Amino acid sequence: MVEKEKTKQHLQNSQFPASKNDGASDGSMGERASAGDDASHGDTYAISHQHGKLFDSVLFLNAAGIATGVWFYWTQLTNTPLYLWPFVPDCPFYIFLASLSLLGIVRSKTFDLIVSLGMVKYALWTLFVIFYSLPLYTVFPYILPTLVLVPGHFGMALEGALMYPKKFPKIAILAFLLLSAIDLYFDYAVGVHPPLVPGTEEITMQFTLGISLLLALLAAGGIMGKIAGLKIMQKLRALLL
Repeated sequence: MVEKEKTKQHLQNSQFPASKNDGASDGSMGERASAGDDASHGDTYAISHQHGKLFDSVLFLNAAGIATGVWFYWTQLTNTPLYLWPFVPDCPFYIFLASLSLLGIVRSKTFDLIVSLGMVKYALWTLFVIFYSLPLYTVFPYILPTLVLVPGHFGMALEGALMYPKKFPKIAILAFLLLSAIDLYFDYAVGVHPPLVPGTEEITMQFTLGISLLLALLAAGGIMGKIAGLKIMQKLRALLL
C-alpha cells in the first residue's frame, strides 16, 4: 500500500504542469536541481510507472525499430572492429536506451536528458540525410525503406521530445555535448558513420555538429522544457508513455 502511494506521488510530481500557475519548473537551467540529486527520483521525471493506454504499442514499435536498425547496420557491424560497435548503430542504440528509461530500469535525470536529446538528434540526422538527397531516396528500390524510415524517425523524434525530463542537473547538458563530440569524432574522423550519398559527408558532418549545439542551447535556455510542457505534449505523454 505504501509503495502504491509512492508511485502515485511520483506520477503527480513528475509530469509537466497543466498550467503556468502551479509553480513547477519549466526545465530552465536556473531552476534545475543540482548534479548531486541524481539518486533522488521523487519529482524529477516526465516518465511515470503509471503508463498510458498505448504504452505497450510504443514499446513494441521500439523493439521493431531496434530490430530493424540491427538488420540495417549488420553488414557494417560485421566489418567494424568490436570496440567500435557502440559508435555505429546510433538510432537503434538510443531507442534501446529510451526503452530502459521507459521501463524504469534506469532512473537518472542525467540519463533521461541525454537520451531525450539523443533521440531527437539522431532522428533529425536521419531525416536530414534522406531529405537532402531526396531524389535518390524516392526511386526504386530505395523508396520502399524510405516510406518506413521517414515516419519511423518522425516518431522517434516525438518520443524523445515526450521523454524530456522536467528537471535535470546542469552537468547533463555538458555530458550530452561530450558524448556528441566523441560520436562526431568516431563518425567522421574514424569513419564509422552509415553509408552516405557521395559528396554529402561534409554537409552531414556540419549538420551533426549544428544540431548537437542547437539542442544543447535549447535545453540550456529552457526552450525544450517549454516545448515539452505544452498541453498537446502533455496529452500525448499521458496517452503514449
